[in-house]
Amino acid sequence: MTFKPDDCLYSANIFGLFEITQVIESPSSVTWRLVPQVAPGSCKYITLAIPKNSTELQNKVEDLVGFDRTGVAVPLWPCELLLAYFFMLPPGRIQSVLQLPSPCERVIELAAGGLGIGGIALASVFLNLKYLAVTDGNDKCVQNLKNVITEGNYTFHSKLESALLRWSSDIEEEPSIPNYHDDWKNSFDLVFAADCFFNLSHGGLLRCIDFLLSRNSGSTFLALAPLRSNTLKSFVELASSEEVCERFQWSVTFLRPEAVFPEISGDEEKMIPHVVYIQRR
Repeated sequence: MTFKPDDCLYSANIFGLFEITQVIESPSSVTWRLVPQVAPGSCKYITLAIPKNSTELQNKVEDLVGFDRTGVAVPLWPCELLLAYFFMLPPGRIQSVLQLPSPCERVIELAAGGLGIGGIALASVFLNLKYLAVTDGNDKCVQNLKNVITEGNYTFHSKLESALLRWSSDIEEEPSIPNYHDDWKNSFDLVFAADCFFNLSHGGLLRCIDFLLSRNSGSTFLALAPLRSNTLKSFVELASSEEVCERFQWSVTFLRPEAVFPEISGDEEKMIPHVVYIQRR
């Protein structure tokens, strides 16, 4: 199986949310423009420079989906593209559904895969952002994220970097973070992810979220994911249990797809994502 940037983007655009066009090709990368199609009031677009050496990852396609290899091995999850679309919605529409933290200056993406489109979209529209880390638990994904950032030559107001981050299966164990990033602990206003609720790591993911989120009231974890049998609901049940909510001092909201994305429809089991919204008290 060969990884092709155009195949990757078009196959993930299953909801028809973006018009995707090639902008320029250089010796080292191909740059694409993604324009949201069904977001009234949004005039934003994002550019994504996909390094040509991303094709080296095709030897093991699962390298692009992260350190947990449950599920289908694809280079870009549809939920990641939908997350990018969500961040590009008009602010009033987002606020009608949920309240993102304000100010939102430090942000981190978990399980960003090899492209980190959600993070790039957020950085392009959140003008008050000061720092964004796009992370994954797979070394090759992190290297590809670094190449995407370098090739994109982004001029965001915020510092943008890629980094390796892994969590365990144990709720008592802190996540593994990069050296010289001790300032990550309890420092992020927003932690977000797409389709990362792997069956065996719910406890470790919750500990990771608690480790990263600021202790300030209103700091938020936001994630999109389809049901995938009982995987998502199992995570929500654990996260919203009285014991966990008391321990980590947060509340959990679980939103059905139509509450957030009324313009899309389809299979809620495998494709249409629900929204998990965790906020510090």
